[in-house]
Amino acid sequence: KEVEKVNVPILILHGTVDQRTPPINARKYVRALEEHGKPFRYERLEDADHFFSTFDYENWVTMYGSVLDFLKNDCGNFSQLQAKTVD
Repeated sequence: KEVEKVNVPILILHGTVDQRTPPINARKYVRALEEHGKPFRYERLEDADHFFSTFDYENWVTMYGSVLDFLKNDCGNFSQLQAKTVD
């Protein structure tokens, strides 16, 4: 099972009317993550399909808000990281 290999927090954003990857697939994956005690956050994008072109304003706000919150709170403390210059 691929879920057993998960070793980082996962953010799942899924449109409720996605026809390319049906919402049932996201729900199954979420259930598997829960069963294995893996860290994740799941956000449904109401009336959104698989492609950004179908997003309305609320979808964009939800998506960007979720991504920023996830990066800030679930992916470590970036304020303690030091910037490194690549030569």
